[in-house]
Amino acid sequence: MSEEYILMDNKEASDFIGTFLSIFQGRYGLRKSLANFAIKEGFGEEIIFIFFKADLGDYDQTQIPKMLDDKHVLLEYDSDVDEIKYAYLDFPTFYEYLAKEITEIVKAHRKDSDLLGFLAEIRTNLIVNLQDEVVPQLHWYNSGFRYMGDRHIVENHAEAFAADGIPQEEIESLVKAAVGPEGQLVSYPELGGGLHRVYGVIYQGRQHFVAVAVAKNGDIISASPSAHTPEDDPYEIRLMLDYDRYPAWLYDSKGNLITANLPIELKQNKVLSSKLAALQDQYDALFIDTEDGFKCNGFESKYDEAVFLDAFYDIQKELEATSEYLITNKITGNYVIKNEISLIRKNEVAEVKAASIAKGWYVVTIQGKDIKNEHALFDILGQKFKMPDNGNWNAVADWMTDLGWLGTPGVAVIIEDYPSLRANKDANEAVIEMFAEDVLPFWERDVIKITVGGERRPFNVYLVE
Repeated sequence: MSEEYILMDNKEASDFIGTFLSIFQGRYGLRKSLANFAIKEGFGEEIIFIFFKADLGDYDQTQIPKMLDDKHVLLEYDSDVDEIKYAYLDFPTFYEYLAKEITEIVKAHRKDSDLLGFLAEIRTNLIVNLQDEVVPQLHWYNSGFRYMGDRHIVENHAEAFAADGIPQEEIESLVKAAVGPEGQLVSYPELGGGLHRVYGVIYQGRQHFVAVAVAKNGDIISASPSAHTPEDDPYEIRLMLDYDRYPAWLYDSKGNLITANLPIELKQNKVLSSKLAALQDQYDALFIDTEDGFKCNGFESKYDEAVFLDAFYDIQKELEATSEYLITNKITGNYVIKNEISLIRKNEVAEVKAASIAKGWYVVTIQGKDIKNEHALFDILGQKFKMPDNGNWNAVADWMTDLGWLGTPGVAVIIEDYPSLRANKDANEAVIEMFAEDVLPFWERDVIKITVGGERRPFNVYLVE
C-alpha cells in the first residue's frame, strides 16, 4: 500500500455509518445502497465506500490493510490524499450500527418507513446462525409476580403507550402485531446477550416501534414503546423495573421515552448510578432465563423485599431534592411505608383526622399538657390503646408493637398543644424516644423480620403546634 491509513475505533465506525446514510438520504442512493447490502454488494462514491468481499478483486485485496472475508464489511473513508480511514465490521455489528441509524431516520420521517423492509432483508441475509434465534411466542409470560408479565407491562408502560397513541386495551394487540408476521425486527442491540429487541410495525395506519423482551423459551416478558427522537426537553424520570434494563427512564413532557437511563448530568453522579445499577442487578437475580422457561424466584423474604423497595424510595427522595425533574416512582407504589413524626398546625388537625378515619385507621388524640412525665405517658398510652399491662417501658413498648386487638390497617396519634409538651424536656424526650426509636421503626419494617406473618402498618404521629 502506498498511502498511509488508520483503523477506526467502534465509535468512529458507528459515526461513519451515520455519515454514509446522511450523504445518500433523500437520494436514490440510500435505497440503492440498502438493496445492495441485502445481496452482499457494496456501495459508495467519491470518498466514502462500504465494500463486501465480492466487490474486491485479487489486486484490490492487496491494497487494503488486511484481506476482507465473507463475514465482514470494509468501511473506507478517503478524506485526505495522504490518509485513508478503514474499519472492518462483522455482519452483526454492521447490522447493529445500520439498524440504529435507519430506525432514527424512520422515527424522524415516517414517510421513509419502507426502509424497514430493506433492513429486514439485510438482517435475513447477513446475520449468521438465524436458525438458533429465539422466535417470540404470541403469548405473555405471567407468573402472578407484579414485577413481570402483562400486569407489569400495563402498570409500568401504559402511559408511554398512550403517548404513542395506543390505549391500554390495545397494548397486547400492538405487541403481538409487532412480533408477528406484520412486524419487522429492526434493532437487535445486544447481540452478545440481552433480551430487548426493537420491532417496527404499521398498526392502524401508523408506524410504531416497540422494545420487546423475549425470554429464551420465546415468552414475551415485557414490552414498551421504543425511544423517540424527542421534540421537547427531558422532563420526567420514572423509576421502573424491567428485566435486563436500567431502573431509571427519562421521558419528555409529552410522555415519550427519550432513553432508559438517567439524564447526562445525573449519570455523572457515580454514587447514584452505582446504587441504581446494584439494585438492577439484585432485581435481575430474582429470575432464571433458560430454554425450559423463564422462572421467577422472587425475594427470599418479605423483609428482603421491603429493604429493596425502601432503597428505591430513598432514591426517589434524593432525586426530588437534587434535580429539577418530575420524579415518578412506579416501583414502590403503595408498598413502601414511611412512618414519621410530623409537625402540623391547628387548622390541619381536622383534615388529618378525617383522612385517617377515611382509611380505617385507629385515631388517638392526646393533650400534650397531660404528659407530665414518663409514667404519665405509660398511663395515657395504656388507656388509649386498651393495653392489658402498662406498668413500665418494656411492657408499653411490647404492647405498642403488637396491637393485634385493634384490627385496623393503620394508626394516627395526634398530640395537641405540643408546645406544652416541648417545654417539659424529660416528658418530650420520652415521647420522641418511644415513637421514633421503638414503635414507628417496628411497624415500618421490623415487623416483617421479627413477627411470623407480620405485616407492615402505617403509624404516624402528629405534633400540633
